Amino acid sequence: MDFPPPLADSDDSSRSADGVLLVEAGGTYLRAALGGVTGPGPGRRELTPSVAHFDDPADDGLQRSVAALAALGRATCGGAAPARAVVAWPGPLSPAGVVYASPTVAGRTSGPVAVAELLSVAWDGAEVVLLNDLTAAGLRMREAGLADFAVITVGSGIGHKVFAAGLPLLGPAGRGGELGHLVVVDGPDAEACDCGGRGHLGAHASGRAIVRRVLNRWATNPATAPWTDSVARATDPDAEGGRTVLAALADGDPVASAVIGGAAALLGRALAGLYLGVGVERFVLVGGFARAGISASTGTRPSRWTSSMTRPDSSASGCMPATWVGYDPGVRSGDD
Repeated sequence: MDFPPPLADSDDSSRSADGVLLVEAGGTYLRAALGGVTGPGPGRRELTPSVAHFDDPADDGLQRSVAALAALGRATCGGAAPARAVVAWPGPLSPAGVVYASPTVAGRTSGPVAVAELLSVAWDGAEVVLLNDLTAAGLRMREAGLADFAVITVGSGIGHKVFAAGLPLLGPAGRGGELGHLVVVDGPDAEACDCGGRGHLGAHASGRAIVRRVLNRWATNPATAPWTDSVARATDPDAEGGRTVLAALADGDPVASAVIGGAAALLGRALAGLYLGVGVERFVLVGGFARAGISASTGTRPSRWTSSMTRPDSSASGCMPATWVGYDPGVRSGDD
């Protein structure tokens, strides 16, 4: 798969300011910042909650997400349209900026959507480069010196990208790297995925899935009422739910620990499949819920997420060596 062409220099004086608008569409938050700014307000940043996740397939969540992102971009540029923008978007997409699916931000969609073109129109013809969010994160890690690795997000959904010799392995159409839609549970215990399928890894091991399962179990326990009440009262329950569950985990809550432990086992087996299938030996965990795998660990070894990742050439069972596994809080996007 080819990357989109680099952004060209702009001499349009009617645009907002120098620099490039940098945008991330997350399942919990939409984020924007100006990069390379030389005028007033260098490094200006804006943050807003993502649009609500829609269970009704007739409600066009993707179009509403694009509209919210377009408004956020203008706000970041002081009300004007950007001249150039780089947008990190979750889900598989083509080099031309056509999004095949975006379940974590829009639920089920009827087909591909030309998101880059829609944003360009909303920003008065701005030049827009659309990249998968994990591809963008991996390119940042490449700049930091990594070449052969896998970057995995555990947030509103689960996704990954494998990089070999500094290049992402995406396939000819850009559909590679969607580990969250691997079926890991069959039968009546298979949970519904945001995409409409059942039993997918993201439906059982993402932050959104973990929060939902913990809150459901807490609902039958009066002792956990303060936690469930705080989430119910929150103006942003998706983000507050994540913070509450992680706080409960740190406090030793057995329900949160059991749910996260089960999710981590599923994710660990999936990552072990990556290791056995393609030989990647460096895993970088990002996303708010990746911290749950670090919280009960020592050093840099996130044991909760890697308890199922064993070396096939070792006579003794155990976790993959810590030097094979990394965690990059610099790439992590808040609680998303």
